Amino acid sequence: MVDRAALEMRNTGNRIGGSNPSLSAMLSAKILNLKYDSEGLYANPQIGLQLEKVIPLGIATALAAPLRTLPYAGRFDGFHAVPASVSKTCLVRFDNNKYSVAASAVGRPVEVQAYADRIVIRQDGRIVAEHQRSFDRGQTIYDPWHYVPVLARKPGALRNGAPFKDWVLPAAMDRVRRRLAGADDGNRQMVDILTAVLTDGLQAVEAACAEAIGHGVHSADVVLNILARQRDPGPPITILTPAALTLRHEPVADCARYDNLRRTV
Repeated sequence: MVDRAALEMRNTGNRIGGSNPSLSAMLSAKILNLKYDSEGLYANPQIGLQLEKVIPLGIATALAAPLRTLPYAGRFDGFHAVPASVSKTCLVRFDNNKYSVAASAVGRPVEVQAYADRIVIRQDGRIVAEHQRSFDRGQTIYDPWHYVPVLARKPGALRNGAPFKDWVLPAAMDRVRRRLAGADDGNRQMVDILTAVLTDGLQAVEAACAEAIGHGVHSADVVLNILARQRDPGPPITILTPAALTLRHEPVADCARYDNLRRTV
């Protein structure tokens, strides 16, 4: 005997299909989400024998065959998405905590995508922040790189600003920062070096700092000059001149010829 739940599902398919037996059978098969073993029989023989009286085996097998051959589409991207606004301090509030975002995102709405272990914040489809999710309350999670563009206007915040406390930089960059701490314009120079990371990348700036320290200097001008030389393309490839284009009478750089021309005019 078919259990009550199976009968209710079958009746639902019959009601939707109306007087069309084939449509009712197809709908019933989809609702019940039947499963089959490798030989094409019902996985549950007791229910299967009863359902065969309602849904022809051929129709049910044809409906289930595509389900067994569906390709694997990859990991399911499951998250809880909510809209949010960005404060003037580059912070987004979510679940009783605050997360920093890129300074360019200030003034426009964002979407917070909350995963089980991380928070991803997007704006117009572009990721403007990604943090490890915090389940505490009243926490503020910073990414110091989000505030580097702001430092161009307020370099003093590098020393006392909350996002930059206990900021761990790569070894060479940290050595340059410690040496610049005693200079009058040390904050400004360090901000120039940090800003270069946004265009040249962290690895390139770290290598430039290491090279500068290797030469016994640590100023921002030297680091930026090294970066500029790295961006400068090498000398152009020498092109051999074909014999047919070789000059028979090469011009001579003789300024006296120009003076003679002036006298004759």
